[in-house]
Amino acid sequence: MNRIQVARRRGQGIVEYAVILGLIALVVVLALGAMGISVGDVYAAIVKALGGEVDCKTYYHSDFGTPPTWTEIKNTFWGKYGQWQVKDGKLISPRSGAMLLNEYSGSDYNISLNGIRLANQSSAWNGYGVMFRSSLDAKNRLNGYMFEFERRTPKEPVTMYFSYWVGGKQVVMTPPGKMTVPANSGWDNPANLSISVQGNTFVASMNGKKIMEATDPKNLYTDGAVGLASNAGSSIVVDDVAVKTPGCEE
Repeated sequence: MNRIQVARRRGQGIVEYAVILGLIALVVVLALGAMGISVGDVYAAIVKALGGEVDCKTYYHSDFGTPPTWTEIKNTFWGKYGQWQVKDGKLISPRSGAMLLNEYSGSDYNISLNGIRLANQSSAWNGYGVMFRSSLDAKNRLNGYMFEFERRTPKEPVTMYFSYWVGGKQVVMTPPGKMTVPANSGWDNPANLSISVQGNTFVASMNGKKIMEATDPKNLYTDGAVGLASNAGSSIVVDDVAVKTPGCEE
């Protein structure tokens, strides 16, 4: 075998390897997509793990100097006790209020709320929730996910949980189900609460510490809007809301 033939075989082998690697990459991309995992987010995570920088994008941010454009949810469950308002640069909900952000709707993102506190508390059903990948149907009923803090009565512990809503009906995601929140955790006035939404895995963190994680194997909702809700026994006051690339710190 002469040198020309050897060189041709080597070149042919390199092309074959390249084709095989390309097919493997295609299969991986299709598999990640089927599982609801963003390839871009995987890349960002790898870059971050290797000490690189994540390409952080701010999809939405408001410190409520002006009223945001939200869609208030009004049905038999929400919107019976008044409207959302902006006062002195703070977003204030009514009791049993809920609304979705109009400016951004997407798949994977990180929601960050700063300066949350409960107000107008009654003796029962205190709490608030953060909605994500959410939308409304023709009857103004919620479809999507939510992370929620809830205190039903003064005698019961505060619980936190992830849930999904279908046609306005709420189903607690199990596992992990409902988890008890320590009395001194500051759940009712955290400096920061963030929800990371990536693929079918959702992580809640409070003041920079992870407090809960849930996975939806059904992957019911792959994209949608961000929203806020207050329970029937309290309203909430929020200083700042931001929606950014997953993995980006506030």
